[in-house]
Amino acid sequence: MKIGFARSADYSLCAFLEENAMNLETQLDAVLREYFEALGREEAGRGFGDGLLGFGRKLSDAPCHAAFDGQTEALLRQAGEAELSSREIYALISKLFQADGAYAWPPCAVVQLLAAQRHASRLIPSLEAGDAAALADWYEKRYPRFQRLPAQTELLRALKTRAQGGNKK
Repeated sequence: MKIGFARSADYSLCAFLEENAMNLETQLDAVLREYFEALGREEAGRGFGDGLLGFGRKLSDAPCHAAFDGQTEALLRQAGEAELSSREIYALISKLFQADGAYAWPPCAVVQLLAAQRHASRLIPSLEAGDAAALADWYEKRYPRFQRLPAQTELLRALKTRAQGGNKK
């Protein structure tokens, strides 16, 4: 027979939220790993010369790109609905922003990873100004102005606005 101690509702809620945040980071790792593995399977299934001169299957047309984007959007939507702290959101967004350096991605996947960053914009209002400023500084250094996609420019603008105290959730 196990003897347990009753926990307060506040403790169990905090534990649940902490576990949920950790699960979201773990889930993002799993989504990234699955995307990388799916790209590897697609690459292995291509024949010699596929994609050359517009014939055959191109890696950039693989369905795993859309699946990755959908999974990332769903995961970040779930994170937006959860009551996460600013530091937990910071960790999740940082992991997504740094994903392009996590594996040896093919060029078509790097573009998709950069485009998927746009889904982080729904979490920016939940960041504290200091966390948003740190992310904005890192992002601006990592992605020079003339190399950014339009979605990245909008994301950086939202981070800077939040860093100045605007758009609070």
